[in-house]
Order: sequence, then C-alpha cells, then structure tokens
Amino acid sequence: MMISLVSELTDQAVKLIQLLEKEKNFAERDSLTGLPNRLALEQRASLLLGAQPKLIIMFNIHRLTYINEQYGRDIGDMVIAIVAERLGKLFPGEGQLFKVAGDEFLAVLDDATLDNGALEYVALDHAALEDSHLEQDAFDHITLNRGAYEGSAQGMSGAKEETKKSLRSKRLEAIHQALHVPVELPDRVLSVQVDIGVALYPEHGADLFDLWRKANLALLKARMHHKRYQLFYPGVETSFLRDLSLKSSLRIAVQHGDFTLVFQPIYDLASERIVAAEVLLRWDEAAPDVLIPLAEELGLMAEIDHFVLTQANAISKMLPVPLAVNLSPTTVAHKKDAGHILSLADPQRITLEVTEHAVTNAAAVKNLRRLQKAGFKIALDDFGKGYSHLALLPELPLTALKLDRFFVQHIHEPRYRIILESIVAIAKHEAYRLELVAEGIEDRASLNFLRSLNIDRVQGYALSRPLPLEDLQKKLHRGDNSFYNDRKLHG
Repeated sequence: MMISLVSELTDQAVKLIQLLEKEKNFAERDSLTGLPNRLALEQRASLLLGAQPKLIIMFNIHRLTYINEQYGRDIGDMVIAIVAERLGKLFPGEGQLFKVAGDEFLAVLDDATLDNGALEYVALDHAALEDSHLEQDAFDHITLNRGAYEGSAQGMSGAKEETKKSLRSKRLEAIHQALHVPVELPDRVLSVQVDIGVALYPEHGADLFDLWRKANLALLKARMHHKRYQLFYPGVETSFLRDLSLKSSLRIAVQHGDFTLVFQPIYDLASERIVAAEVLLRWDEAAPDVLIPLAEELGLMAEIDHFVLTQANAISKMLPVPLAVNLSPTTVAHKKDAGHILSLADPQRITLEVTEHAVTNAAAVKNLRRLQKAGFKIALDDFGKGYSHLALLPELPLTALKLDRFFVQHIHEPRYRIILESIVAIAKHEAYRLELVAEGIEDRASLNFLRSLNIDRVQGYALSRPLPLEDLQKKLHRGDNSFYNDRKLHG
C-alpha cells in the first residue's frame, strides 16, 4: 500500500512539474508568432553571448501604428506574423530570434563574417521562399551574395578587418533585401519596411541588455536617416541627441511655417513649353529625404500638407500655369483632411499628386473621388516605382500618371522599354485616357524616344532644376521657357 501511495504521489508530482513547465513555456512564448518573448530572452541572457563574436540585431516594423490605424489591428497582426515568419526563415535556430515588443524583434547570432557555416543564416531554399511569400529576386539576391560570402570566407583566417566589415555589410544587405518585400494580404498588397539596428559583441560591450540598447539606438538612427540598416558606433548616442533636437526644431517649424517652396517646371512635350510646375518643400535644417520621413514619423504631414496647399493656392494666382501639390498618405486617408483641401485650394489652379502607398485603402479612394467630383485633377506619382500594380488603375479617379524616373534612366534597355510601352498603351486606351508625365529626363535622345511613345509631359533636372518663385516667374514671362534653352540638351 505504501508503494502504491508513493507511486501515486510521484505521478502527481510529475504531472505538476509537467504542468508548471508547460505554463513556463507558454509564458515565454509570444501568443501571435510563437517566438520566444522578452521574458525568455531575460531568462536566457547569460547563456546567449559566450566566447564567439556575435551580432545583436534589432528589427522594427516601420509605421505599424499607421497600418493599424488605416487598416485595423487584424491587418496589423497579419503583418507582424508574416514578418516574424520571414525572420524565422532567415534565423531558423532555436534561441536566435526573440519577439521583444509589439513590433520589435531581437536576433542574437554568431557573426557570419567569421564563420563560414553561419552563412546558412541568410540561405533560403525555394520551399522556404514560397512559404514566406518572398519574391524570387530577393532569393536570387541572397543566394548570389552567399556565393560571395563563401568565396571570401575560405581565406578568412588571414583576412583583414576591412574584409570582415565588407562581408558583414553584404550579409546585412541580404537580410534587408529579404525583408523588404511587399506583404500580400487577401484583398491588398502592403509595402512594409523593417528598420534594422546592429551592435557587435564583444566590440560594443559584454552585457546583452546594454548591447540591446545600443542596437536599438542604431535602429532609431537608421529610421531617422532612411537607411537600410545602421551599425552602432560610439558617437551614435550624441548623433541621436542631435536627431532629437532636429525633431524638436521640426515641430517648431511646423507651428511657425518656417519652410520655403520651390517650383520645378513641367514641360509639354509637343510645344516644348512650361505648362505647369510641381511644388516642392524645402527646410533649412534638413534635406527633403530626411525631412519627409521625419515628418511622417512625428505625425506632422497633415499640418505640412495644409501649409503647402495654402501657400501654393495663393501663389498659383500669380502664375499663368497651374501648380501640382503632393499629398501625404495621411491627408488622403482622412475624410476631415480631404475636406480641408476643398476649402484651401482652387481645383482650377491646383493638381493633386498622390503615391500608390497613399491609395491602398477604401477610405483614401473615396476621398479622392470626392475631390475629383469637386474638379481636382489627380495624378498618381512615381508610377512603376517598387511594386506597382496595374489593378489599381480601374479603381482610382485619375487624370494622369507620373512615370518614375527609373523608366527614363533605363529607357535604352529593351526589357524596360517594352514595359514602358505597355504602360503607355494602357494609359492611352479609351477606358482610361490618362495624361502621361515622365520624370528624370537626362538627354535629348530620351526626349525623342518619349515623344515617339506619345508621352504628354516631361520634367527633370536636365530640363530645369527646382526654382525659387521669382525665377520661375521670370522664366515664364520672358518667353524663353522652352527646355531646349537648357545647355544640357543641346547637340
């Protein structure tokens, strides 16, 4: 009887231990992705570094808050799950990848630049490629670079530090390429950006949590400057403080309207004369490629759009040609902001330009239709950039397509010329009858080919750089506004 009682108590103890272990495992897993969570990272911190050099990599889904607001949290959760799946394919080993916050992941990896075997971290087979929805070009990029890694790594024992850095950079580029692929959902395709920050063990420290903090600082730096990734360096904290100061300055600039506008002429290809001008925002404190992402991050684009529209509408009354104004996704998506446009701008004087990213939800399309009914012309900007979908065209109330400069830059290559010719044929079909504007003109040969395709309008630095208002007025009124007056197009 005693033996039976002991056996029963032992069974109960085993079941209790199993239950506690199960609860512990559950507590250490993220419920959405199944990845080890922050608690798991804290529990294993002392075991993760060891003797070998490591990469501590932070990943953050850029603008997830915006995705949640525009499409709902269910879509946001789907994006998180897909990004987690892609990261899991890149880093398949248990204990390498953790989900440490709602939209943040941390990877602790052996430095592949020092270990040929660790190249498997960025090697995806075709099955994994299909499962994670990664496109073939991303796979090709990784596998091609992998060959470079392996070829260079064979003699790594005597390699110089610069070679190590080069291999590490190639590896991080490959990781970024694999993650920077649109997310395909049942009813839409979303362009998703993942910010990446990196710290090195033991070069940047010996404590995992300090390295985590440094990788996060590097990530914030990458986001601020619109970079693919950022490696931590000793001055990054000072630089980040300067970035915080820049954010403060931008908020003040928005409050006081401390911006200037410049105007890039748009030429009619048949008459070779200026027929419109695009309004571009300038700020003394930062270049446009820093200003716009920073304003988006701070949620200031609606206020900036308000400023630009108000100023452009007033200036348009002083010019004999209409002005084109770029609208941010935030303004396009919100009914209130779209309503403000009706009160701020004259549809006979202002054309509205939007990007594909701004028109991927029903609310934005509805607002654009409302604006078109009020008389505004609407142009889809940067068409062909990234992952354009022709399926957008029937749904949008467009009057014009602005072809991305990529097509003009590759206009002499047959494979791109065929694509451009197809886009022109669709745009000019009687079902659409869209005006076509080509950006990024480089030379007269490109102009002649675009003319043969029946492109309507052109713009670019070779035709005219963005001009202050006074210079644009002079150019328009003195009658020498043909683009052939530009010396770059002679010959």
